[in-house]
Amino acid sequence: MHESCSDYRRIPDMWIQCQANVFGEPTIGDIPSCQKQQYEALSLVLAEYLPEGGLVMDSCNPTNMALLSMAETTESIDDAHHGVLPTGDLKERFSLTCIYFATRGNQWADSSQWLSKGSHCAWYGLTCDGRGQVVGIDLELNKLGGTIPSELAILTHLKRLDIGSGNLEGSIPVELYNTLTNLEALFARSNRLETEISTGVGGLQSLTELDLSYNNIRGALPSEFGLLLDLKFIRCDNCQLAGTLPTEIGECTKLEELSFRTNFIAGIIPTEIGHLTRLQILDLHTNSLGPEPIPTALFRLTQLTYLNMAFNPFEASAFPNEWLPNLTNLLTLDFAAQRS
Repeated sequence: MHESCSDYRRIPDMWIQCQANVFGEPTIGDIPSCQKQQYEALSLVLAEYLPEGGLVMDSCNPTNMALLSMAETTESIDDAHHGVLPTGDLKERFSLTCIYFATRGNQWADSSQWLSKGSHCAWYGLTCDGRGQVVGIDLELNKLGGTIPSELAILTHLKRLDIGSGNLEGSIPVELYNTLTNLEALFARSNRLETEISTGVGGLQSLTELDLSYNNIRGALPSEFGLLLDLKFIRCDNCQLAGTLPTEIGECTKLEELSFRTNFIAGIIPTEIGHLTRLQILDLHTNSLGPEPIPTALFRLTQLTYLNMAFNPFEASAFPNEWLPNLTNLLTLDFAAQRS
């Protein structure tokens, strides 16, 4: 614990400060009065992002820990709520600090500059635009754990989010779908997420790239994918997806790669797939598609270089060989070892 709020020689470690009280509940003790004052001032500035009824100041809840950390490293805010940092910067800093505590930042592979007093644009893995607004978060392979916080949705200028190859659990907060309308790339592959793809995904209308592979993503693909008109790349391999391929996928006419390998997707391949004339990679390996024949509309996809339909219960006659010459750019074709 710092002896004063002006001592910034080291970054406060809220996890060390969280100790069991007499009832065995983890709480943060010995909070100095100056930090309490800052906490209260920040609570007013950030009220719209805090739970209804507020937070318990000594709680080890990640959001509360984030607010306490900011109270210790943010310069004084006066009664009019005008501090050294503009309100927009405070909100972004709060969002990022919530990310740090919710995803166990003390265990990250690299947390350089995080929680420091300087500009958050200097924090490891962040990219800011010319106005100092966060537009990129790249924390892949950084050993993120815990959960994705809903406060991430505060970063409305965000264009790229890469939080792959970690140990994140839980779901993708619905708030992200509603507010991250500028998001162009979302990579969360190789975590421990357990969720369904929300119908709210249609709100990410700037999205061009999506990779949720190697998570426990359950349920059916929502028809709202058809609203993502700029989508070029979608990969949800080795998940638990079921249901059928929505016909609305044919609305994503800019798609260049579509990969749902190793899932439980069943039924027919919709003829609307023939609208994806820019598609270069189509991988539906190891699903439950069929036994109906592959629609001839698929052979309009003359830009295909990779086509993998192996390990699906198609009938032997499902693949119309006479249409194969249409795929003049095809380099890899795998239609072998179908289950019967």
